[in-house]
Amino acid sequence: MFRENKSHDQNLLFSPGNTVPDRLKKRLLNHWSTLFYKKVFCAIEETVFTPIYSNTGTPNFPANILLGLEILKEIHGLSDEQVYDRYHFDYTYQRALGVEDIEKYTFAIRTIYHFRERLADYEMRTGENLMLEVFKSGRDKIIEELGIKTGLQRTDSVLIQANIKRMSRLSLFHKVFSNVVKELLDKKIHLSEKYTDLAKEDEDGFSYRLPSEKVPETLEKIGSMLRELILDHVSSLRGTKVYEDAERLLSEQTEVKSGRVKLKDPPDIDSGSMQNPSDTDATYRKKRDSEYRGYSAHAVETCDPDNKMQVITHIDTVKNNVDDAKVLENNLSEIHDEMGLEAMVTDGGFVSDGVRDLCDELNIDFVTTAIRGKEQAEDALTSVDFSVNETGLISACPADHAPVKRSMEKDGTLKAKFAKKQCSVCSLKSRCIAYRENGNGIITIDKHRRWLDERRLRLGTAYYLSLCGMRPPVEALMEKLKPKYLSGRVLFRGLVRVRTRMIVRAMGVNFRRYYLQMLLFFQFLLYGKTGSVNLRFIGAI
Repeated sequence: MFRENKSHDQNLLFSPGNTVPDRLKKRLLNHWSTLFYKKVFCAIEETVFTPIYSNTGTPNFPANILLGLEILKEIHGLSDEQVYDRYHFDYTYQRALGVEDIEKYTFAIRTIYHFRERLADYEMRTGENLMLEVFKSGRDKIIEELGIKTGLQRTDSVLIQANIKRMSRLSLFHKVFSNVVKELLDKKIHLSEKYTDLAKEDEDGFSYRLPSEKVPETLEKIGSMLRELILDHVSSLRGTKVYEDAERLLSEQTEVKSGRVKLKDPPDIDSGSMQNPSDTDATYRKKRDSEYRGYSAHAVETCDPDNKMQVITHIDTVKNNVDDAKVLENNLSEIHDEMGLEAMVTDGGFVSDGVRDLCDELNIDFVTTAIRGKEQAEDALTSVDFSVNETGLISACPADHAPVKRSMEKDGTLKAKFAKKQCSVCSLKSRCIAYRENGNGIITIDKHRRWLDERRLRLGTAYYLSLCGMRPPVEALMEKLKPKYLSGRVLFRGLVRVRTRMIVRAMGVNFRRYYLQMLLFFQFLLYGKTGSVNLRFIGAI
């Protein structure tokens, strides 16, 4: 049963905060835990989590304490056991979470796990991430308090490795097969020794001992046996995870021809295929000759140079085989509506027709620091060199010759034909981008080509270059969002759980930035100026 936690509003007379010596009280008032309590903990709207609890039964452990612990876990880079111990034995943690009497608010560590599972189950059922609502509330409070300008923003993405073992194709087949066999044996179903003997083999040892020339034959054998099992025991397996994994593996990696299981060729297997049954949401991506299995986190932050600090305004996590431009296109309208977005600064990886058209529709200046495609010579002519009249039709070529024929397609593509007698003697013919057809010059300019050429032209202006200069710092944000443990792997499995974890990390980054800003502000009040801040002290949070 859901119950709000309001007890932190009532300070105990003999709480540790009231009994410390006077010389330490000032230090305590300026401590990070005090600011966290006032600006983060007290700002958590607990009623957001009402849907994950029932209307009857034992009251829940305070949701704001559990969420506060999740944020502190990411700020400090702690394990669940470490953050659990800090809460029970570190007064600064208790102070940050409004706990005056720890005996009243002790809990078992599994309470944290249950809280996460409730959040994940709710999102999988409804598609709504409750943690995102808390993130947005905290973001908006910082923006309002510090007067952050949100018209100019930048974005980037970082690849997040899934917490799974890298499996060969043979190991994957063997693992899925073994899981099905184990499920059937657990249900007390008798199986032939040909199934059980194979399942007893360790998938790694099995793979290493097998000669490479026998791998394709063995894969088809395991695939056939797997198909036999799920067809013979469909009533016992249907609805289980192992059954879903087996069906997915067979559909992604094999095809049935004349009743026989045949392997698909590697190029025919999609990057979204299952990489490991331990995390079936993880996908495959190759970037700069490196292989990744997992997810991609996309973050947007303000970048106006007049801002006292920059704030993460949007965070999203997707499978790593989703194109960066597609993610931006999906989120751009929401960012525009919530933040009043006027300009978005990205690298060339976020350019697409969909993003460009949406920016035009929303009147957003789409600033890209690089352009995908082949580089052009400095003196090359482009579509921008062809003049367009007030009706939108091509009116002249770069040599100022009028076309003999021109038109515009329904999709906005412009076409023009120039006379042979003009093109044959034109001084620019060696640089012209119009192709020759029976001696006539033919030019076709679609909206994407025009946009790219306009951007290349803008890249040479001081204003555009100043906007491009706003992008590099976002790479530091990507580094902060990337997990620092297990060689960059996230500890959680499944897209829903990883997405929630990235939201919590973003909340932690925003608080650290806010705390640094407050330190500078207090320094100004005390000394009339701001200087350097002890970074080791900042590291304490």
